[in-house]
Amino acid sequence: MDYLYDYISQLDVRTLSAGEVSQCLFYLHQLSKQKPEIRSSPVMNKPNERLNEQRKQRINR
Repeated sequence: MDYLYDYISQLDVRTLSAGEVSQCLFYLHQLSKQKPEIRSSPVMNKPNERLNEQRKQRINR
């Protein structure tokens, strides 16, 4: 599962759709069950920030 964490950590989340970002967060959440330190990592923060940006854009339409 480390390969999945590495892959997600290298993604440019700014180019992902809301669905893709949600999938990344789902996988990170599943990985965090095995490794709790993932929850506080910057890798987890980037997709959350992107999803919040997309929500704000959707509300402002």
